[in-house]
Amino acid sequence: MARPKKLINGSMIPGSESVFVNFSVQQWASLERAIGFRIQDVIRSEVSLACDDYRRNADLEAAAGLASDAKAWLDNAASTAAEMVKLFSSVPDRRKQHAIVAGRAHVFAKLNTILKAAGQANDLPLDMVITMLPMAIDAVKRERERMNARLWRDGAAWEEWSCTLQAIMRTNGLPDSTRNDNFRGPGFVRFMSALQCTLPESYRRHMPKEPDGSLDGLAKALSRAAERTANPAA
Repeated sequence: MARPKKLINGSMIPGSESVFVNFSVQQWASLERAIGFRIQDVIRSEVSLACDDYRRNADLEAAAGLASDAKAWLDNAASTAAEMVKLFSSVPDRRKQHAIVAGRAHVFAKLNTILKAAGQANDLPLDMVITMLPMAIDAVKRERERMNARLWRDGAAWEEWSCTLQAIMRTNGLPDSTRNDNFRGPGFVRFMSALQCTLPESYRRHMPKEPDGSLDGLAKALSRAAERTANPAA
């Protein structure tokens, strides 16, 4: 693994093209100043994916009180999707085969026309989309079961996210410590603070009330998250 490049005088080190998934050039520059190192493209992708996962999980966590409604809808969607697959993929009666096959082709063509009018540039393999819809619904149901099995509580999505990011930093040789050294220089705690500032306010946790406030609360929350991950029964 290549050694991370440290920032010089807080500025970005010129080099390879950068990946700006989910974040602007200015936001990546702020994140690099916070961690104190150049964030390589592969790490940027991992951070971006972790943020996407966090927002989805946080939204599910926020809707935990509506779990029974969500399950009922997913069960209904699964049943409907299965019927759609059967309707669009089953071999029709030979006497009606020509008419039904032609009808299906017409429906797919019309859907693509509607999608293009709505701004979709390329044709979609709609037969594959319909076939894979039950798989997507089943994956969501299994994900919800996994979350319920872990007895998700308020803040659990944030803790999982912070531990994922800490592991990304550690694996790539970047600062990952949550120790309180008065945060005089760059490090993981400052990175988490800067990263949270790029997200909508509803996804931020343990942040100071003032822009230049103490990060002690954030550091303690990150340490607790790491301890819970290391000792889930505690």
